[in-house]
Amino acid sequence: MKTSDAIWMCLPEGMDELFEMVRFERTEQSYDIWLDEKKKLWVKPKARCIC
Repeated sequence: MKTSDAIWMCLPEGMDELFEMVRFERTEQSYDIWLDEKKKLWVKPKARCIC
């Protein structure tokens, strides 16, 4: 298993859909993780008329 896959497993579910991991560093005391927000175009749902 890749280190990046293990890190995603430790983060809350769904974070990988919103962010991409651009960098991580391991020190003796911690992991430093840099995440960038993914640019997604949200499509507004069409209004439904219930008549």
